[in-house]
Amino acid sequence: MRVAFGVPKLPVPRLDEEKFYSTVRRVFGGLAAASEQRLWALVQTSMEQRHGTILVISAQATEEASRLNGQAIGIEPTDLTPDLVRRLSGIDGAILVSPEAICSAIGVILEGIATGYGDAARGARYNSAARYFTSSKSAERPTMCVVISADGYVDMIPNLLPQIHKGEIDLRVNAIKTKDIRDFHETINWLEDHRFYLTPSQCEIVNHEMSRIYSASMEVGEFHIRP
Repeated sequence: MRVAFGVPKLPVPRLDEEKFYSTVRRVFGGLAAASEQRLWALVQTSMEQRHGTILVISAQATEEASRLNGQAIGIEPTDLTPDLVRRLSGIDGAILVSPEAICSAIGVILEGIATGYGDAARGARYNSAARYFTSSKSAERPTMCVVISADGYVDMIPNLLPQIHKGEIDLRVNAIKTKDIRDFHETINWLEDHRFYLTPSQCEIVNHEMSRIYSASMEVGEFHIRP
């Protein structure tokens, strides 16, 4: 068991590889598999270092390096390799790379407007990355940050909800419409846990069917537990 920011947790992988690939594809879209693998290799190397660092992946890395020139060490665009990460991660500040793993700046002091995305219980490294991400978030400037704390704790910004198949949602919504559904508690609990994924029309269907189920007459000795 380990304790992070006062909260005890069971050991888990510091960063799930599948979730990383999913986030990269959703943020940048259409990235070549080779580029995805290069980014993951850089993240793995960053996590192996004893000191923390921030890896900023930006679709506008070259432009950002120019804009942040006064608070970063600008370099000629260079293929970032795991070996270079081992050497550069000791420098204070973030490493700025493109989705193709081309580095444009090191030692970047991240800027941004304070927003509700940060966490007062977290360190300066995490909150500076959170502010930068919030300020950079737009369709023209796809950005993600991987924050490695000195204690080995890893955060990925944005922390997106996992993807699920649309067919699974449709299956659950159709199941609750069944007249004599016997496992409606299981179905309702699943829909409650995954309500973020429901469309407005699906929400209307679920609310209507829940009202139907709970308003139906019950057998003697039968009882319903409402959420």
